[in-house]
Amino acid sequence: MKTYRLTGNNHHQTILFVHGLGANLSQFEEQHHYFDNKYQILSLTLSNHSLDYLADEIIILLDRLQIEKVHFVGNSMGGNVGFALLKQ
Repeated sequence: MKTYRLTGNNHHQTILFVHGLGANLSQFEEQHHYFDNKYQILSLTLSNHSLDYLADEIIILLDRLQIEKVHFVGNSMGGNVGFALLKQ
């Protein structure tokens, strides 16, 4: 299974979409199409680990993609991962 999807223009601000428990990156397919002309869109599939581990996973991916700032959108558990990101 694909672990992330990155669309849009890398010269624009990035919106990061994180799914809830039991979902994956395909949940945000419509958001990729809707926002990709004005933003760079990143969605990912989280593995099943602690919130801190998941937050670290996101930071590693953002670093690898050289994305410094994102507008975070988290659904269900994804929102909890966002709070874990804020703590770091």
